[in-house]
Amino acid sequence: MKGSLPQILIFAFDDWLSNQLREAAAERRWLIHEVRRLDSFRTAIAEVRTRVIVVQLERAEAGEIYAAIVQLLKIQPETPIVIVSDTKVPEVERAEWAARWFDLGARFVMFPPLTRAILEDAVVGLMGNAE
Repeated sequence: MKGSLPQILIFAFDDWLSNQLREAAAERRWLIHEVRRLDSFRTAIAEVRTRVIVVQLERAEAGEIYAAIVQLLKIQPETPIVIVSDTKVPEVERAEWAARWFDLGARFVMFPPLTRAILEDAVVGLMGNAE
């Protein structure tokens, strides 16, 4: 049963993203698969069939995560990706930083402050009518 339910893969350093999406996922019978380490993220994107990937980033780790997402998109090129910055990126650097992720194929790049409603709307919209 687990493999047949639509899944959201979350790579995050804490529970904040999962907590923001848990209610919407439960209402729609979607699973949340959360990982915290880069090696676990690489394994999950290779093995877990997901509908949406949500990645929490700090700029220091962005290079390794970028490489992992490039690999994912070779396997599952249509997988929607949401990038959530974990730190405040100065306003003058946001466009350049976001452009890198949009060029890769991210559908959303979000910066703090971020509300539950904004994150939920983005992910629910990308998940579509998955049942």
